[in-house]
Amino acid sequence: MVLGSRNIGFLLLAVLWLHMTPFVIGVRLPPIGHINTDEALASDTGSVLADWSAGGGGAEPDFSYPQLRPSTSDQQQESAVRELVYRLIPDRAVEFSFSVSAKLLDSAGRDLFTVRASSGHVHIEASTGVAASWGLHHYLKYGCAAHVSWDSDQLELPRPLPDFSATVRANDRFRYYQNVCTVSYSSVWWGWGRWQRELDWMALNGVNLALAFTGQELIWRRVFTQIGLEAAEVDHFFTGPAFLAWNRMGNLQRWAGPLSDAWHADQLTLAHQIIARMRELGITPVLPAFAGHVPQNFTRVFPDSNITQLEPWNDFNETFSSTLFLNPVDPMYEQIGNLFVAELEREFNGTEHIYNCDSFNEMTPPSSDPDYLAAAGNATLAAMTGADPQAVWLMQGWLFLNSFWEVPQAKAYLTSVPTGRMIVLDLHSDVKPLYGQFDSYYGQPFIWCMLHNFGGQLGLQGTVDQIVKGPFEGRTIANSSMVGTGLTMEGIFQNYVMYDLMLEMGWRKSSPDVVQWAADYSRRRYGPDISNHTTMADAWKFLITTVYNHTVKSVHFHGWFEAVKRPELISSAPPTDVDTVLMSLDLGHIGYFMVTSRPQLSPYPALWYNSSDLTAAWDRLVAGATADQVRAAANLRHDLVDVTREVLTGLLTTYHGRLVGAFSDNNTVLLREEGAVILELLADLDTVLNTDKDFLLGAWVKQAREAASSEEEGVQFVYNLLNQLTLWGPRANIVDYAAKQWSGLMRDYYRARWRVFIT
Repeated sequence: MVLGSRNIGFLLLAVLWLHMTPFVIGVRLPPIGHINTDEALASDTGSVLADWSAGGGGAEPDFSYPQLRPSTSDQQQESAVRELVYRLIPDRAVEFSFSVSAKLLDSAGRDLFTVRASSGHVHIEASTGVAASWGLHHYLKYGCAAHVSWDSDQLELPRPLPDFSATVRANDRFRYYQNVCTVSYSSVWWGWGRWQRELDWMALNGVNLALAFTGQELIWRRVFTQIGLEAAEVDHFFTGPAFLAWNRMGNLQRWAGPLSDAWHADQLTLAHQIIARMRELGITPVLPAFAGHVPQNFTRVFPDSNITQLEPWNDFNETFSSTLFLNPVDPMYEQIGNLFVAELEREFNGTEHIYNCDSFNEMTPPSSDPDYLAAAGNATLAAMTGADPQAVWLMQGWLFLNSFWEVPQAKAYLTSVPTGRMIVLDLHSDVKPLYGQFDSYYGQPFIWCMLHNFGGQLGLQGTVDQIVKGPFEGRTIANSSMVGTGLTMEGIFQNYVMYDLMLEMGWRKSSPDVVQWAADYSRRRYGPDISNHTTMADAWKFLITTVYNHTVKSVHFHGWFEAVKRPELISSAPPTDVDTVLMSLDLGHIGYFMVTSRPQLSPYPALWYNSSDLTAAWDRLVAGATADQVRAAANLRHDLVDVTREVLTGLLTTYHGRLVGAFSDNNTVLLREEGAVILELLADLDTVLNTDKDFLLGAWVKQAREAASSEEEGVQFVYNLLNQLTLWGPRANIVDYAAKQWSGLMRDYYRARWRVFIT
């Protein structure tokens, strides 16, 4: 059975029907087969937490973290970079040479690269493979006006290669990449080919610390069966692939599962490939750790364990949420955690000693007593150090946005382990930095991160001023413990310019002139053959200073934009002043979309920029290149579709306002006329999206099918992706949070929903 476009349309219509009704139909998928359980481990790993320095022993922390570097030799990393060049520019690779020496690292562990180009040859000397790749990309950008992105490059290099000279020292020890949700929103269906490109992109952008979460479910199955659970009991806990991020954080269980043996095997193979390549390039893989979340039948084996059933997450019922949480002060917590780390070490021939653990992500701890929180934090690290005495705990700081975490609670948790044994990701520094509120995390090192995106939604937005100033402020506050910059977006493949700019904050010594930077960006991204670069630069001047630079401090993005907001009616005229609109809405975030959310009544949506600035940019993008040039330049075609999409969704706001007026006046004739215009606009939007491969639902569906090992599993995987994009749960629990303005989805789901609403 092959799911063709007609089948996908039927599935979307089914989802739409479920969405527009107050009940849903349960979906049953066959369980995977049993596996033999291992003998239960008899010994207790205990707690190991002695005085520590990065070198192992002593009391003073060493923020250079030498033990977190991959064990691959300089020669191995140098060889890996040469292979990267042949993948990236095979016809010009012989014009580049590299030398890698860890001796170039400074006392803070910061990378360095030197680029020397003359007489058509480029030599790059660097401290690590990552730094050498970073130097290569620096030369391509600033020596050759080339561009590398997540999915499309512009690599029209001059002949001969231009002379060039640069020496760059990294500002910090780390450049971090990924959110724990990114794997579910963007990379869940990837195979090795796509992962290989992503790893190259990481290295080229200087990323030297990144999550490596793929394949962990099979390791968890081994651990839980070792302590006495049946394999079927463990398998019953896992969600489907598209929801594993929230299963791993204890938010969900079972939903859209199970996972097949073939999935487990494929993912573990992929994990080996990812981790091996990271090590070769000099990227430090961050592996998962035990966060206390256990399968439902855990109490069958350990009836006296200190277990809390968590509150439902986002209105999921107990079948799919309300997971069991093993209290960190229970001795079994350390035992399970250390069994898991030991299993990781066996599977991957050791680790790089850094592990991500988020026990209380979007969940309230069982007690607010600082003594309890201190004990919980101490036990969390001890659940790593029993197996790996050099372990460092990487924690997302997202939990501290919860009002539960007042100063006494946060300080107790953060200081529960020796300084330096925890690194905090200040996850939303681009809008809501917390390092100032918590006194630079009371000395624990932190990484300044740009979150920027929620759910992988499409919509032009950003905080340019904060991006080009915030990292410098983070380094200079009193008692700053900042050790890096990072990208922590929930989904990729959107707002490419923001990530290109943020990645440069890892080496820039001062804030750039963003207007000039954007002009140079457009030249690099679109290539030398565009007829009018001045016009393109003007387009980006409008975009970078308005659309990409919201500055209202009390409002932050959290996943909703004009084009994806549910169709709504209001009975009063909207305010026209942008700041008044934003400040008057108690939204917590801005940019509510309309197109891709369920129709109902709610406040009038608002923009943080003047729509005339967007249309001015659009006019210039259209005028700056010929039709043939647009066809030949993939990046320009992508951006033109993306900005056109934004303009059309903005027009929807206008026609929605007229629809509201007709409704208020009880003018049924005008109501039908404006409704017809909206439906025509949405049809046009789908047509525009269909002109570029980056905006097609079918591409995502194809990846899901290819990841499946059987026809039945292919149906399950497509259901996973469609549910995530639309209902996000069995009863529209987080409806439209991961909405995508893609052709196919726009036509068969969002427009169909608007048609139901209007008629």
